[in-house]
This record gives sequence, structure tokens and C-alpha cells, in this order.
Amino acid sequence: MEQTVTLTGAKRFKDTVEGKPYDSTTIYCLLGMDTSTGNSAGQAGAEYKWGLSTNYEKIAPLLHKGPVRAVLVLEQVTSGKVLKTIVTDVRPITEPVKAS
Repeated sequence: MEQTVTLTGAKRFKDTVEGKPYDSTTIYCLLGMDTSTGNSAGQAGAEYKWGLSTNYEKIAPLLHKGPVRAVLVLEQVTSGKVLKTIVTDVRPITEPVKAS
């Protein structure tokens, strides 16, 4: 599934903590609120894991200039008990959004 969002930030982490290696990129974006009940409006921030820390280099140069519109390629996976959404690709579609 694909979703167009405003990508607002990214963070990478690669280290060993208490003997366990970690290597990831987290992206931050704005998503539209669920307006189906009439009790919410606008946008809220969301975060997703996006693979290894090397993914950070793919989008950091754009984000240094400001938020960017992008298409997220999403996949839902489960452990059998917990359902989660992961990002398998990020495709920027605009130059950084200028603050007004």
C-alpha cells in the first residue's frame, strides 16, 4: 500500500546496547486525522521504522532544507499477536516545503 505524506524528519541509530546490536532509521511525518466520527480534524505526527541506518542518507539531504512531500510504501506484518505497519520504501515527490 502507498500513502502520500509530508515527511518532517528522520533519525538514524546504529550502536550496540547491552550486547545487542541495533541498526535502524526512524522517519517522522504528518498524517491526516480520522475524521469519520466528526471528533477530529487536521493532522498529527507519526513515526515509522524504515530499515537500516543507511536509509537515513537517502533523505537527510532533502530534510535539511525542510519538510518534503513523499510517497511511503507500507506493509502490514504480524507476529501472530501484534499487527504493525512498516515502511519498505520512501519516494520523495517534491522539493522541501517552504515555511510561510
